[in-house]
Amino acid sequence: MTNSKGYRRGTRDMFSRPFRKRGVIPLSTYLKNERETFAKYRDKDADGFLNNEEVRDWIIPSDFDHAEAEARHLIYEADTDADEKLTKDEILEKYDLFVGSQATDFGEALTRHDEF
Repeated sequence: MTNSKGYRRGTRDMFSRPFRKRGVIPLSTYLKNERETFAKYRDKDADGFLNNEEVRDWIIPSDFDHAEAEARHLIYEADTDADEKLTKDEILEKYDLFVGSQATDFGEALTRHDEF
């Protein structure tokens, strides 16, 4: 019977080495960064847990404008000439992106049918 722990360790090391070369950080580094972020930004009362208010601020930050973020996303994805302005042709080329956008809500209007 083989030592499964040794086999796993060897397999893990074999697969993790190439990823480190490509810029992926080790799990231990990621967890350390997450703990620091948690302590510095999320856990405002420093009790080691997130209360309802802290969770709300994490999920829906008060300083985040969803409409502006979606508009920037649409411009980033559709602006082929990188002039930070959208032409009619650029919008039509990325029609599917705009139909599915939360900012335009255009896709919802296409599926809604009302006969008065």
